Amino acid sequence: MLIIVASANIFRRELTSYVLGEAGYRVNEARDRATLLASLSRSGPLLAVIDAQIDGGPPAGLLADIRRRSQVPLLWIAEPDAARSLLMGDEEPAAAIPWPYHPDDLLAQIGALRERLEARWASGMPRARYAGTAE
Repeated sequence: MLIIVASANIFRRELTSYVLGEAGYRVNEARDRATLLASLSRSGPLLAVIDAQIDGGPPAGLLADIRRRSQVPLLWIAEPDAARSLLMGDEEPAAAIPWPYHPDDLLAQIGALRERLEARWASGMPRARYAGTAE
């Protein structure tokens, strides 16, 4: 399973990538909004972990840009207030985790998003809608 990890903060990005890699996930990293959006358009990840502070702009604008390209489930690394507004404004599977997080919490949130995604697939939702590939 491919997961994109997007953060301008090298420590957050590398820690998250390391934890996910150790858990057996394939990880692509994005350091900025443009790289994240390009990755979503071309690589067909099944999940994305995004630092809400990736570009210093309002996260709601980033969410809108993401949703124009993909319905991939999102795990936001965000402060509680920002997370609440992002989750309320998204119809796709999404969750949030505050910084700093415990690696077990990160993996639990990823697992929960995977379960929600697999439930949608089981109900007949085409995988291509989420993964960018026709499976």
